Amino acid sequence: MNESAARPSHGPENAVEFPPIRVFVVDRSKQTVLECWPEFGSVLNQDAERYIRRMSRGGAMAKDFRPNAREFAVITRLDHAKEAQRSKAFHLLRQHMDELSNLVAMKLIEQKLVETTSKRELEEQIHGCLAALLTAEEFDVQYQVANFRALVPRPHPVSLYITAFVIEKLIEHRSVVDIYGTDEEIYHCVNNQVLKQIPIY
Repeated sequence: MNESAARPSHGPENAVEFPPIRVFVVDRSKQTVLECWPEFGSVLNQDAERYIRRMSRGGAMAKDFRPNAREFAVITRLDHAKEAQRSKAFHLLRQHMDELSNLVAMKLIEQKLVETTSKRELEEQIHGCLAALLTAEEFDVQYQVANFRALVPRPHPVSLYITAFVIEKLIEHRSVVDIYGTDEEIYHCVNNQVLKQIPIY
């Protein structure tokens, strides 16, 4: 990697184009499943009507249908498994947020992926990013990481969220001089630290 060459901006011209993704959203109140082709991502365990209303602003299409008992049971089990994994990850994140913020900031600087005038302020920015993740709605999380879904196979959601923050938002902070390296290099740097604290994905 050429450490002296700044990474290109991640603007619309560099955005990754994704094919439509088939998504099943469980509406527990009606015991139905909404079959959607949203602009990005998958959202489970959300209020279906609110989700579709928000997605419809972007031209998403959806139709209502009733699955058979086996289909509904499979979708519900997947929903519960995802929620259990997410809850465990967030529990560990709350426990280790301070340490993780320090490790990520330190490694980004050591590997010369972020040039900053203040390591402390960089750590505070990472900490703020993690705090926002803990309180964000799933829809907003998926929107944040939409351009980076294909970065690696089965990405760690916490690592992916931090990576998206570093690439798209951190550059705007006053203490950040520049950001270097590829998206993949930034993700792997972040993920190596996240896995030390949240090794469940």
